[in-house]
Amino acid sequence: MIYRFGRFELNAARYELTRDRQPISVEPRVFEVLAYLIAHRDRVVAKDELLDELWKSLEVSESALTRTIKKARALLGDPTWIKAVYGRGYKFEGAVEELGEADPEPSQLESVHLEPNSRSLPATMTGRWNPRSIVLLAIALVAALWLMIWWQDRAGEHPATSNRVRSIAVLPLLDLSEGDREDYFALGLTEALITRLANIGELRVISRTSVMNYRASPRSLPQIARELNVEAVLEGSVMRVGQQVRVNVQLIRAATDEHLWAQEYERDLGDILLLQTEIAHAVANAVELRLTAGESSRLSLAQQVNIEAYKRYLLGRFHMNRRTVADLEEAIVHLTEAIRLDPEYAPAHATLADTYILLSTYYALAPAKAFPKARESAESALALDPFLSEAHASLAMVSLALRWDFVSAEAGYRRAIELAPGNASAHQWYGELLSVLGRHDEAVAEGQRAWELDPLSPIINAALGQRLNAAGRWQEALEQFAATIELDPGLPWIHREMALAYSHLGQKQQCLGERVVEMKMRGIESQRIAELEEIAASEDMTGFWQWELDRLHRSAQATYVPEMLYAEGLNGIGDRERALIALAEGIEQRGEHILLLTTSPELEELTRDPAARPYLVDSGLAHMADPSRRAPG
Repeated sequence: MIYRFGRFELNAARYELTRDRQPISVEPRVFEVLAYLIAHRDRVVAKDELLDELWKSLEVSESALTRTIKKARALLGDPTWIKAVYGRGYKFEGAVEELGEADPEPSQLESVHLEPNSRSLPATMTGRWNPRSIVLLAIALVAALWLMIWWQDRAGEHPATSNRVRSIAVLPLLDLSEGDREDYFALGLTEALITRLANIGELRVISRTSVMNYRASPRSLPQIARELNVEAVLEGSVMRVGQQVRVNVQLIRAATDEHLWAQEYERDLGDILLLQTEIAHAVANAVELRLTAGESSRLSLAQQVNIEAYKRYLLGRFHMNRRTVADLEEAIVHLTEAIRLDPEYAPAHATLADTYILLSTYYALAPAKAFPKARESAESALALDPFLSEAHASLAMVSLALRWDFVSAEAGYRRAIELAPGNASAHQWYGELLSVLGRHDEAVAEGQRAWELDPLSPIINAALGQRLNAAGRWQEALEQFAATIELDPGLPWIHREMALAYSHLGQKQQCLGERVVEMKMRGIESQRIAELEEIAASEDMTGFWQWELDRLHRSAQATYVPEMLYAEGLNGIGDRERALIALAEGIEQRGEHILLLTTSPELEELTRDPAARPYLVDSGLAHMADPSRRAPG
């Protein structure tokens, strides 16, 4: 339905709000509240009804609704239009005119209907058809068809010039600010542009990890484009002067070095989010993308942001992306401060959720401590912006890792990908869930899609190897891990994954060799390494697991160690009884460490013990005990 009130028109189907026929930016939740109140303007709408209908299952306080109503009134410029009825709720008081139902996705070709007495029809066609008319019409149709075929052939020989581009890489913006350079700001703006463009389904956008490899790179643009398999490259610079920011950007077709578009922008720092929107729209127009109504609306969503909060947010992302435990803890400090300064900036809440998830992934925080905080942050983000792909992916991970709620997790990942098809992490995490569910072909396909979006990311490359490992495609997994090591030789856990593949293949020597490399990279003292090398030389797998259990007990004195790792080691030494107890405790602990069940030979064997079945069934993991859950390859 389209509603007109005052100078405004609200198109509910297309998610558009205009003032004096000009589109205006509006936050998603503000739009939804406004649309709901207008649609139910004949009555007072209770606060609980608004919270239930628009926030649905999210646990938010009434203050979130109060803030949204305040924003809606400010947007309309007339606070009397939305009346608060004390103790009951809200009622829309403005005069509203209904203009009819709206087509959410209007066709590019409008059908034309001519009435029988239309003056545009020849007189011979207004009455009964005669044979001569039919013959003439048939001849005309054949001639038109022949002309159309001839023209298409000619067009194929001489194609019209087009700027159409379907794949793009946004290279790190150069920081030209004088004095102390704040690289995090330029890198943050680069990442923001990537994220906005990734919302467009018709465009493949390379993720940040891969493009950061070309920061200050001497490679030519055509060479970069070939390596990333993209048609065009967006490059530019950013300069901050006081409270102003100047951004120069240009879009180049890599194959011909042709400039498709270039623009200089100068804005107040508080309008940085609006600037990101402007640039993203300009790029979409320059490469002739056909945006859906939903994509256009989401791309246009922007707001002013407290600049100090935004700087803290960028620092938080900067540290989160480094992925060391110290950096993740530093990220929490900056993101918490960003939220204090601007509690309504949704991306800060979403990034905080991801940071807590990563702290658990890297064994720095137990799932019972990390994931409730991640859930709270993700839900806060979605309460502010229900179209934020990253927050949907984070909440899906919480559903998987905290509750084993596979249905909600899958729905969350699908929604995240629907909102931003270029969200590589959402594809990666969805692949992990599919591995847990035993849907291995789909899991590998999601891993490959993530790789296409972020081909130079060691994490994404390794995740694809894990999906292949879980699918029983161990030789392919080893090849993928080898490619990952070429990208980043400094990740010890890659060698653990390789050891698992070799173990599945029955190659003990290679398995233990990778374990030695892993432990050296973890900084284990030389005396202990010498013991491990002796075990590896004798291909003593039981000896290795005894050594590993001792290492885990030592590590537990300083950091969190998942019970799943103890279960793996105990089964490795043949202590099935204690291994089953550790498995039960590991399942109770929750966390992402459920993924160990998909790749570890020892845990796979343990889950097939009839005594393990009750634990698995109670947790919705009964399929893990199925011997046919994957076909070796």
